[in-house]
Amino acid sequence: MARFRLATWLLCIALAPSLSATADDSRSDGDDNDVPAAVEHIGVQAPVDAATLFAGFATLEGLSVEFTEEKQLALLAAPLTSSGHLYFVRPDTMLRRIETPRSSQVLIADNTLHMRDSTRSESIELSGRPDLAQFVESLLWVISGNESAVSAVYAVTYTAAADGTWTLTLTPRGEPLSHIVTRMELDGVGFEVREVRVFETAGDTTTTRFTRAIVNPIWTDVQRQLLQIEE
Repeated sequence: MARFRLATWLLCIALAPSLSATADDSRSDGDDNDVPAAVEHIGVQAPVDAATLFAGFATLEGLSVEFTEEKQLALLAAPLTSSGHLYFVRPDTMLRRIETPRSSQVLIADNTLHMRDSTRSESIELSGRPDLAQFVESLLWVISGNESAVSAVYAVTYTAAADGTWTLTLTPRGEPLSHIVTRMELDGVGFEVREVRVFETAGDTTTTRFTRAIVNPIWTDVQRQLLQIEE
């Protein structure tokens, strides 16, 4: 499915936008048809090193977050923009829903990649696609804080500033990741990821900004049912 370019769906499911909350901070708006309402969490001090940052990621059990995305294509003057929601439930379920300007969804669950837009859908068993499997696994390693696994496939560079901001750069060590992206850059404050930039080998660049994150939400059974591809 050509419309589902790997680096496009990679971008928003790669990182946890905020890790400064606990389950006690999560709340629901009381409507079973909605994901839990967002709360603000502001980090004031940057992790001292990448190991500390990944240790924070490792505390993430679940996530609900809004995102906006700008994709600058090498052949287009104006960027393509979109927005939607991202959901994560440990250990291996991630759903990305683009809501504007056109609906599309990408779900990773049970070692399968599911994709749907307004015209078609496709499911890929990752056990039969080792190239995709490593790509998807690396996303799960990042969001779950598996530093050793991430470092095996990416060269990791981390810089922090006195004002609490930091940048984490991930550069593929080799194939198949190096065929897709040249690097990913994550900017954050405290334990909160604010922006992710993906630089593709084709010359395209995608920038995603995260807002209204709920970390470790307390999901109701109805809300868990929302974490699937909508028919």
